[in-house]
Amino acid sequence: MKAKKKLLPSIYVGPHCMNRLQRNTIFREGKVLESVQLLVKSCPAIGELIVPMDRYAEVRRQLAFDYAGNMRGTQGKYVTFYQNVQAWLVSRAKPNKEEPSTGVQIHA
Repeated sequence: MKAKKKLLPSIYVGPHCMNRLQRNTIFREGKVLESVQLLVKSCPAIGELIVPMDRYAEVRRQLAFDYAGNMRGTQGKYVTFYQNVQAWLVSRAKPNKEEPSTGVQIHA
């Protein structure tokens, strides 16, 4: 009888996605939640940013995050995937039709 091959955990290295997926979310044995699978269907680049843990350091170097967590990478396929996810998130954002409230009321 063959021993089952143990799957490595995976980690998401992309931007925060709609309160469903946070950067550095770890998936045990590579099992992705159903809610995340729905995001991947909507934006395949999200799936490309779920990488095996043994490639995590390489991908982080390519994305070149600064201390504030902003992606500063300029070259490579993971940079392109990250930018695609950011563009997808912006396209899905609801426009805010209200003017921002400053909390200051002007009385005549």
